[in-house]
Amino acid sequence: MIIFCYDGILNSFRRGIDLIMSVIAICCSKGGVGKTFTTLSLAVEFAFLSDKKKRILIIDSDPSRNATIAIVKNLASIKYTLLDVFKDKNFDIKKAIYEGTAEFPSVSVLASHEQLTEIESLLSQRKNQETILKRAIGSLNYDVILIDTPPNNGILTQNALAACDAFLVPVDHDRNAIDGFFSAVNSVEDLCQEGSIDKKPVCLGAVFTKVEENTAITKLMDKTADKEMHGHVVPVRIPKSIHTREAVFYATTIQFQRSHPVCKAYNKLTTYIIKKLNMKGF
Repeated sequence: MIIFCYDGILNSFRRGIDLIMSVIAICCSKGGVGKTFTTLSLAVEFAFLSDKKKRILIIDSDPSRNATIAIVKNLASIKYTLLDVFKDKNFDIKKAIYEGTAEFPSVSVLASHEQLTEIESLLSQRKNQETILKRAIGSLNYDVILIDTPPNNGILTQNALAACDAFLVPVDHDRNAIDGFFSAVNSVEDLCQEGSIDKKPVCLGAVFTKVEENTAITKLMDKTADKEMHGHVVPVRIPKSIHTREAVFYATTIQFQRSHPVCKAYNKLTTYIIKKLNMKGF
């Protein structure tokens, strides 16, 4: 569906929430924008900001399994995954959750599976397939749930958007950012019109990643992005860094290097989200 009146649509999103458990989807239909790294970094920051007292869960719905690899390390120990949640409506979702290592304190992961690439065909005869995850997480007891999504608007991303209270769109600092942001907005609007979403989630906005300051493209984007996205640009930018690329390669994060510019940026982003959603206990 093509939507033209974006200003009215964006104004229809909820402005904040006040819930015991906050579910946040990290989504963008474009790959390589830092969705998984952002998910992992936010998880660690939520843990730090609560002095490791809050229970954080990452739901890894990306078949690449990068978030799962970062948290679990020993993939041989994984018996059940998100795939089981989608295949069996009576499956106990808690069986697919694995506790994090010392590197990720207070952070657990609902493991992904490579065969989730075939989920469209597996669910072809299933009714209400966009709300499977929403129904499954109802039995969970976490303070924050972050859903990492694949780089498309398929059924996995639709489930994440239908299940979330808020969504964040990481985007590269270039012209494609605008398309990536509105692709997510359109997906939410489609789900609302289909009846898969009762209350629209909070649109946290587009967060620019891999930003190179003081370049011509950066200055050009700064002039146009906020206007074209109708003010839905997050007032925090994630700087480009070789250390980020290294962390992605080794399936980890750099949030333990508290003085690093990227770490400081994600700390500010997490604080922004906490205030935006009226989250308690941080």
